[in-house]
This record gives sequence, structure tokens and C-alpha cells, in this order.
Amino acid sequence: MNLADAAKKLGGDRIIMDSYWNFQTKKQGWFFSPNLKLESATAKPKKFNTWDDWDVAAPNQKRTLATIAGFKEDATNIKRIDSDLSKLKSAYSKWQNDLYSVFWGNQYTGTWTCNIFVGDALYLAGRNIMASNRHYYDPRQIKSGNGFKTRKTIDEVKIGDIVVMHGGSHVEIVTKFIDYKFADKGFCSRGAGRGNQGELGIEKCDVNFQFDEDRELKNFKNSFHYL
Repeated sequence: MNLADAAKKLGGDRIIMDSYWNFQTKKQGWFFSPNLKLESATAKPKKFNTWDDWDVAAPNQKRTLATIAGFKEDATNIKRIDSDLSKLKSAYSKWQNDLYSVFWGNQYTGTWTCNIFVGDALYLAGRNIMASNRHYYDPRQIKSGNGFKTRKTIDEVKIGDIVVMHGGSHVEIVTKFIDYKFADKGFCSRGAGRGNQGELGIEKCDVNFQFDEDRELKNFKNSFHYL
């Protein structure tokens, strides 16, 4: 799978995108990822039917189940009653077997998720690119050449390249080019770390005759990178 297709697949997974948003807005301290190799990635318990299963679950498994079930993440408002167990069992059934809850502290990532989207898309495309601490590279690291090569000119840019935007604070994946007759060439991209939930993962494109130049190829604040 190429990176642009992987970005489309990832961006269409609303379970993952919603978890990104909840992590980004500090509603929860974790996000879902398909990448088991990330630092603190937590697998779903092998089974969950009784309070005994709850008692033997790992702390991060409990936090994940509690959050999905609508309890406090620290599980302090869970009571050992049938109705609460039923909510936890329902949460267990909603946790997909191929997704892992990842608990990253703010000292590593802040609350934005643009680099997480790029890293997860790379993983889906068969390229697991991580820093030595098993976290994904952030935009400034990518811009500096950590793990990636840099396009020398905009004529070299290809679909599936990683674009570092806003001077080095945001990163997305190029998915399409747009040619205009009387304006500079633009591009479309997918990503996360955006300002509202509905925009996470969707394809956003340069629009002709608007003041927003974020997705113009000639924007000097953008740089393009590849493996």
C-alpha cells in the first residue's frame, strides 16, 4: 500500500480519528493505533467476562476499558455491581483486536496528533519509522532530516510525500495535486492535529483565489520529505 492510500484508509477510520481527537483535546490520556511497537502500546485483554478478569487486567487496559465505557479514566467511579460490569463488557466488545491504546505523556507529544497520523499511515504502508524512544518523529524532527530525506525543489514533490507546514509545526501527507490556469499549483493532503474533529483524516485541498496559501506548492513555509 502506498502512503497516500494508507492515509486515506487511516483517515476513514472514525474510531481511530475520534481517539486522536479525545487525546488531542485532553479528554483522555491515550489514542488508538494499529502499531503494537509504539511505546506503551496496550493490547486488548484476551478475555473479559467477570470481575476476576477486571482484577487481573493491566493498569492501562483498565484505563482504556473505563474510558470507552464512559467512566473516569482512573476507574475510581466504577462500582462492583452488575450494571457497571455490563458497561465494561460492552466496552470490551467495542475495542477492536487490531487496535492498541497508546499512552503518551505531554512531555513527548503535546496534545496535537499530526505526527501520530503520519506515523500510523507509514505503519499501515509497511514502513514503521520511529525515533529511538519508540515515538513517532515530530514535525520539526522531520523537517530537520531525522528519518526522512528532503525534496530539493517543488518539481520533485510526489504523491505520498510528507509535507511539513506552518514553518515546521504541522505535518500531513500529500494525496493529490491541483493545477490552475491562472494561479500557483496546489496540493491536497490528509492529516490530523487539526482544529476541529470533523476535519481529522479528511482530504483538504488548496482553493484558488483564497487567502489561505497553506497548500500551495510554492509556499516557502512548506517543505516536502520522503523515505
